[in-house]
Formats: sequence, structure tokens, C-alpha cells
Amino acid sequence: MQASGCSIVFFLIFSSALVSFSFALSDAEASYIASRQLLTLPENGELPNNYEYEVQVKMIFANRRLRRAYIALQALKHSIFSDPLNTTGNWDGPDVCNYTGVFCAQALDDSSLSVVAGLDLNHADLAGFLPVEIGLMTDLALIHINSNRFCGILPKSLSKLVLLHELDVSNNRFVGPFPEVVVGIPNLRYLDIRYNDFEGSLPPQLFDKELDAFPSPPMPAFVLPPNIGFQYASPPPPMFPGYN
Repeated sequence: MQASGCSIVFFLIFSSALVSFSFALSDAEASYIASRQLLTLPENGELPNNYEYEVQVKMIFANRRLRRAYIALQALKHSIFSDPLNTTGNWDGPDVCNYTGVFCAQALDDSSLSVVAGLDLNHADLAGFLPVEIGLMTDLALIHINSNRFCGILPKSLSKLVLLHELDVSNNRFVGPFPEVVVGIPNLRYLDIRYNDFEGSLPPQLFDKELDAFPSPPMPAFVLPPNIGFQYASPPPPMFPGYN
């Protein structure tokens, strides 16, 4: 693919160093949270296509997509073990567009529908993991959860977020090999996974995508492919024309 024109500000500044949190997790606590995530994952790690119909919700929503978002957000809330700022304190009821950190916009394919298009939980000091149900929010254009205490892995269900434009999971406690699920997100233009505990090789196809990569000093936790290079910054997602 051509790298010019379409941009992503993709930060490849990887480090296993931890940032300072007000309620820093011990290694034992991080391992416990990661183990709890593994217990919730389906056998193949994928979100079943009919999963939303397996969840009973006795509420009325303006449209099916908001119901799906409710299921995902409730799963995320129940995957959080510590919320010292009470960020998710108002995550109750069907009005998901008024949840703290949740942003709605018109659906790209149907302007009559309001959908959850953004999740911004930066600097909330949340400790927990990302549940597989996050893949139900298929209208998401951005996920910002930097500077928290999320642990475990990035779930495979992120691949269902085909409209996702920005993903910032930096400054957390995510582990494992490079999360290759991000390579398959077709509209991703901004990726920041710095300051986690990822390790291993970077997939070469990552740098064949239409994205801008700022090369970083080689980090011992990663093996860099030969096709690493620069690209240029892209415009914000269409759902957020004034977003900075």
C-alpha cells in the first residue's frame, strides 16, 4: 500500500518501564487481573457472532447498536477492579451516551442513528482488563485508555472495530507478544502502545499499512523488521470533524 497521504501517527516507542500511578499495581495484582481475563475469554478468544442475543437486557434502547454498546460497557465496568476516581460511577441505565468518558455521534451509514463513537478514559487510574465484549461497539472511531492500570492482553475482538481510527493504550500493564490484532483493523490511523510489557517481534505487515511510523530507538523487548519507516499524520475520523 502507498504510505503517502493517508496518515497515522503511530508511536513505536516501546518500553517495559512502568509509569508512576497514584495506586500502582504490584506484579502479583497485575498477574491476578490478567488471570481473571483469561477465565472470561471464549475458547478461541473470539467474540461469537450471536453473542448479543445471549445477553438478557430488560431495558429499551433507541436502537440496536446502543443496546450492543450497553452490553459492552457493562462488561467493561465489571472488568474493572479499582476505580478510585469513580469514573464509571454513572455507568448505569440505557442512556449510554451520558456515561462518563463515552461519546456518541451520528452513525456513518445512517444519520438517523445515534451510536457510541468514542471511549475516552485517559488518566482515570482504572485497574482491570479489556473484556471480549468490547468488540460489540462496532461504531467506535477512537479508544483512548492511556495512563491507567489495565492488564492482560488486547482481545481479538478488537478486529471487529472496522471503523476504529485511533487506539491509545499507552501507560498500562498489557502483556504478551505484539498484539497482532491491531494489524487487521482496516481504518486504524493512530496507534500508541508505549509503556506496556509487550515483547517479541514486530510483524512486518504493520509497516506495509497506510500509516505513519515514527521510528524509535530499538528496544530490547522487540525485534524490528527491515521495512520500518516514516509516514505522515492523518486527519481525524469523520465522526469527529473538530476533534484535536
